[in-house]
Amino acid sequence: QVNSKILKKFKKVILVEGIGDMLALWQAGFRYVMVVFGTEISLSIINLLLTLDPDQIIISFDDDSERGGAGNNAAQKEAKKLSKYFDADQIRLCLPDGKNDFGDMSCNEILKWGEKNNVRTI
Repeated sequence: QVNSKILKKFKKVILVEGIGDMLALWQAGFRYVMVVFGTEISLSIINLLLTLDPDQIIISFDDDSERGGAGNNAAQKEAKKLSKYFDADQIRLCLPDGKNDFGDMSCNEILKWGEKNNVRTI
């Protein structure tokens, strides 16, 4: 309930793979986060995004480029899927820096990721 109010108010959403990623971002001050529970954005999440009508969708799946790149490849695939429903300028890929996922990053590292990618806390 609270998260949907935040998503509607700020008109942006960061999509992450798991709850640990969401909690790490939340703790660092990023409140407009949605968990997709894996690397595929379901039709129910797409429908929710259409209802929310965000100005910006930030796909931030795990950066596992050193281990075959499943998250990286999925992020690109899901960005293409979302482009069927949203304008390309609404969709951004901003993977976690230097580590596999946000759950492995300190608050300071997450804040630096936000600065680098022009993603602001609330």
